[in-house]
Amino acid sequence: MMGHWRTSRKNAVAPEEITQDLVREWFLYDRETGVISWAKRPSAKSRRRVGDPAGMVTKGYIYIGFLGGRYFAHRIIWMYVHGRWPSDQIDHIDGNRMNNSLVNIREASPVENSSNHPSIGFSFDKRERRYRASIVHDGELHWLGYFDTAEEARQKYLSEHARITGEFSFTRRPNFVEEVA
Repeated sequence: MMGHWRTSRKNAVAPEEITQDLVREWFLYDRETGVISWAKRPSAKSRRRVGDPAGMVTKGYIYIGFLGGRYFAHRIIWMYVHGRWPSDQIDHIDGNRMNNSLVNIREASPVENSSNHPSIGFSFDKRERRYRASIVHDGELHWLGYFDTAEEARQKYLSEHARITGEFSFTRRPNFVEEVA
């Protein structure tokens, strides 16, 4: 958990002190829409009201200032629903970092989470005058070969990505429409 929160405040509550009851006291969560909102007003001076969406968007993620710390909304949601912090990272299955609906978030290792992000996976080799394809997964290079056309290299990359990375492959997203061009 430690790498997933930030604070510069001396009076911040440490993540290990935050419980499911405390999170449910402060937030409301709609499992279908993924929206997390304030269950109570953070302070008398705050412009936030009960029912207002919690957090702000930074680099595509929703962050929430809470008890002196700054947390990813999806991590607070995990605590809200499961009663514990995620063991590692949270993967957004459809690739949309702001979609925090319960069916769209799952625990993932860093390798699994990175498998859910499309990359080209093939390029033109000027010396060979052919396309080459490869995948790096979990620190291991998987050489896929040389191909006469970009489409052949692309198809090989997509099928092998799905095979090698399994359920976390971006090719298995519900809204996948062959994102690699």
